Amino acid sequence: MGFLSRRAHLRRASRGASTVIGAIFYVVIALFITTNIFMWSISKHSEYDMAVVEMNQRDAEKVDEQIRAVGNFTVFPSNSSVRAVANITCYGPSAQLTTMWVVDSTKGTYAYKSGVLCNLRSGDSKTITVSATFKRAIGSGDDYEIWFVTGRGNTVDLESPIVPVARLAEEATFSTMTYALGDIVVEHGSLEWSTNGVVWHSSYEKVTGNAQVRWRVTATNHGPQYIDVTTDSVLIGLGGTGGAAAKSAVWSVSTTYRLDVDVSRSIEFATASTPNYIGTYTVIITLVGSRADGSSYGQSVPFELFIVE
Repeated sequence: MGFLSRRAHLRRASRGASTVIGAIFYVVIALFITTNIFMWSISKHSEYDMAVVEMNQRDAEKVDEQIRAVGNFTVFPSNSSVRAVANITCYGPSAQLTTMWVVDSTKGTYAYKSGVLCNLRSGDSKTITVSATFKRAIGSGDDYEIWFVTGRGNTVDLESPIVPVARLAEEATFSTMTYALGDIVVEHGSLEWSTNGVVWHSSYEKVTGNAQVRWRVTATNHGPQYIDVTTDSVLIGLGGTGGAAAKSAVWSVSTTYRLDVDVSRSIEFATASTPNYIGTYTVIITLVGSRADGSSYGQSVPFELFIVE
């Protein structure tokens, strides 16, 4: 009996030890999973913080840019091109001109030339000659607007004696920032991208290179009459580190959007491929269309940025 009693006692003790070991094993697994989730969350939060810091730094650098462009242009109706000759002076920190935009206000069409147009150090003054070709016929008697875009996303008007600096916006406050160079105001923080049109991501979130994405922003018309934004409007990403020349990608507005007075609505740009170069891209939005009275409308909005990984 004594031997059988000891065996029964050992069996009960074994069952108790198994329970304790199982509980410890469960706690170790739970602790491992929890720790990994916590570290993953910390990593993603750090990436987001770094992106926000970079955005804030670039916004500050935009404000510091001071560039003046003085010159003239020649229209060539035979090949639908416009050639601008401009003296560019940099009063602020080093800068780079990456795009020239030309808008034919009479016909409501536009052309642009992208690339590294000019590198400027503080105090530099350089003369550049840039040509842009339209996809449609233009006339020598048409009205034209010409401006340059810097690598930081500011715009610099050609022949601008009144405001001799690269301008961010005519309306800008840094607590609830908006961007405008005309009647239409684009809300800061509203730039989003999507691969399927259902799930949307902030422009702070990195996008994969050579991916098919679409964009949208929230815009408000503060003009005296409604404005139809047409498919000639584009969103352009400029920048990247893939080589010496500036890399770019263009998205066109997917359909015509009517912006009624003081009514905010989303404007979506049709799906296109992102650049296949890793880096940070400055976003420029050019809105083209017509007003209720039939007159042509156009404006350029220096906006935010996105990051290709």
